[in-house]
Amino acid sequence: MTMDIHFQLHGVRKYYRQPDGLFRKKKVPVLDGLELELHHHCINAVVGPSGAGKSTLARILMRLEDWDEGDIFCGGKPIRTLSKKDYWREHRIMFQNPYSAVNPGFDVFNIIGEPLKIAGAGPDAVMRRVEELSHLLGIHESLMRRYPDQVSGGELQRVALARTLSTEPSFVILDEPFSSLDEIMADRLAREFKAIFRQLAIGVLFISHHNRRVRFMADRVTELSRGKRMGIYNGF
Repeated sequence: MTMDIHFQLHGVRKYYRQPDGLFRKKKVPVLDGLELELHHHCINAVVGPSGAGKSTLARILMRLEDWDEGDIFCGGKPIRTLSKKDYWREHRIMFQNPYSAVNPGFDVFNIIGEPLKIAGAGPDAVMRRVEELSHLLGIHESLMRRYPDQVSGGELQRVALARTLSTEPSFVILDEPFSSLDEIMADRLAREFKAIFRQLAIGVLFISHHNRRVRFMADRVTELSRGKRMGIYNGF
């Protein structure tokens, strides 16, 4: 395994059980012997239609869901051997619907700062980090005491990314982060997010069904269909 590989998957299979008659269930492969490498310090992407296994892959890599067969390594070590507490500090995920991914009872400041508080950061450290991230992502100070239903979808996606970056992870997963936005706002945020990831030099897995946006965002693109890798190509 070369040093620039963050994740390496060998023969990974994940099955879900679906009804097959009145009393029986059959195993349906969602990931079917997947072979995949995701690299440090670049934007990796997985693209494919609905049902290709993209979101299942994201949940497995975040250790929110287990897999049935095969091996997954992170930094050369089996991920099942790694401390989940440390792993979740270093690996963060941003989901597609920001309104369902944040606590509606928290204002913007506390949405961004919550992961830091959970990690044990004091008030001064939380304040400094929230200010840093707000500046990085163009979140105006006037939004800090607003609640999710008081900001736009684009603004809330910036807040969601700030929350994702709050613990300074080495790798982040974006699961269809622009699908709830109109095309103009989605393209604008894609440009901004790409520049931020370049600046931070962290590893990214961008998951989407949107081929044009994937090719714009990513350095390396893997095409997924029915849980299998169909091809790999470079972005623009």
